[in-house]
Amino acid sequence: MPLLLLATYVPSVINNAIAQAAAVHWKLVPAFSLQRAFAGLDGCWLALIAYCAIHALLLHYNALQHSRQREAEAVALAREAELRALQYQLHPHFLFNTLNSISALVAGGRGGDANRMIARLGDLLRATLERSEQREVPLAEELSLTEHYLDIEKARLGARLQVALHLGPGLLQAQVPPLLLQPLVENAIRHGIALRAEGGAMRLNIESEQHLLRIELHNDGVPASSDERAQRSTAIGLANVRQRLGTLYPGQHSVSFQVNQEGACTVCLMLPLRLASPATAR
Repeated sequence: MPLLLLATYVPSVINNAIAQAAAVHWKLVPAFSLQRAFAGLDGCWLALIAYCAIHALLLHYNALQHSRQREAEAVALAREAELRALQYQLHPHFLFNTLNSISALVAGGRGGDANRMIARLGDLLRATLERSEQREVPLAEELSLTEHYLDIEKARLGARLQVALHLGPGLLQAQVPPLLLQPLVENAIRHGIALRAEGGAMRLNIESEQHLLRIELHNDGVPASSDERAQRSTAIGLANVRQRLGTLYPGQHSVSFQVNQEGACTVCLMLPLRLASPATAR
């Protein structure tokens, strides 16, 4: 404020002095008076103060807007980096488990099943790499990717793995994060169905509830202690899904996990329901 007052006071004095000099030149006043240069500044001084204040406010507002824009861009970049890191976290975990399964098939003399699993793994990795830059994909693509993974597990488990899918109408174009279902399906098979000598069933239900997409995955399991149930609830796949949904949809999602005494697990995801147009989906 002192700088603003000084910056406007000096030009006001100069303005008065020039006006008085012109008045003397045109003989409107008898002589130049220095005292008069410092008197009657209200009109000019107040106008300059108002102009400078408005200008300063506009500059401050523009700087604030640019700062907020840079902050939003930084947050978006950080969120994108976090999503990439979480997505890449799944790849080595998934590859390690799949390669172990292929090794077990080869050791067990099931070369044909191992070859089919390798082919499906190639299809899955190709599809995953093609979508690595996307933050959301249509549910139809995510289900197709999950089917590739299920083909890999069926090559290992055969008839021991039973899968049932219920999909609500008009949801194939619902937008979901890539690799959302695969880690949940992997947990369901490896911590549940694969441990049962007779195998088991996995049921995937996807429905809409008002403005939300509800994804529920249920699988048969084996009886487990409380410590083992707690360990399943913090498995890397489920933890990864929680973090990714929290990053993409803060305050707009929920993840629940339940294990009963028989070991059967149910995971329920709720996320915003957004439908992509056919052109966007292509």
